[in-house]
Amino acid sequence: VWNHGSFVDRLQSAWFDAHQALWPREVATLPVTVVEIDQKSLKELGQWPWPRNLLARLVRIIQRAEPAAIGVNILMPEADALSPERLLAQSQVENLALAEALRALPTHDSQLARALSQAPAVLVVAGTAEPTPHALRAAPVTVHGSGNTPVPEYPGALTSIDELNASANGWGLISTESSRGVIRRMPTVASIGGTLVPSLALEMLRVAQQAPSLRLDVSDGAVDSVGAGRLRVPTEPDGTVRVYFSRHLTQRFVSAVDVLDGRVLEADLRGQLVLIGLTGVALQE
Repeated sequence: VWNHGSFVDRLQSAWFDAHQALWPREVATLPVTVVEIDQKSLKELGQWPWPRNLLARLVRIIQRAEPAAIGVNILMPEADALSPERLLAQSQVENLALAEALRALPTHDSQLARALSQAPAVLVVAGTAEPTPHALRAAPVTVHGSGNTPVPEYPGALTSIDELNASANGWGLISTESSRGVIRRMPTVASIGGTLVPSLALEMLRVAQQAPSLRLDVSDGAVDSVGAGRLRVPTEPDGTVRVYFSRHLTQRFVSAVDVLDGRVLEADLRGQLVLIGLTGVALQE
């Protein structure tokens, strides 16, 4: 069956991809620094997942540099299995003094929660096909205008454990839809069980500006723009934005182990939007 709309969409996508390849975005500034848990970090500090007291130390070191915001692009839906109390419960420690000493140690999750609470930290949310049984934490999104808000919808969400979630300053969506494996558009806001949740990028910009809420402008059943503090971004009618990619730039990235070992200058992180993410072999980037 001939589908004119589908043919036009494919043609537009092919032309858009050609522009991306032939004329990638030229960047004059690099406001984002990716602290990557890369192969070098895994080799020196051990396989993933790391104990969360190590993640806590990473967050504290980055925070000392006074970044604009820290996005932790790692979902932690279960308590840290490497925490002392969990190891104690899974083993048979006959030495009572040792057992008491382990029980007295702070949990790894409490250490990470404390580090997150003292930083402009944003945790991630992933949309799911199953409804969420608990209340969802999200920054307020005020809708201005009339009509429905036709943003992407998810029945539920996967989040980090509440001890960590409650300590964050923001929560950003990382889910997006691809077309035959190619990502061309990213949502700025999505509805999760009726709650509007901003994307990770938009939420980091809100936290960086210490804005109390986000703004969604709609008219005639279509989204016109989203706003975070002083920033306003025009969008597609469903609230998505087309991504204009630049070339891969190695100067955007620093290794997590180099940050932990003090080999990254604080000046290189100060005022930056810092994203902590996984790039090592066999790990999702």
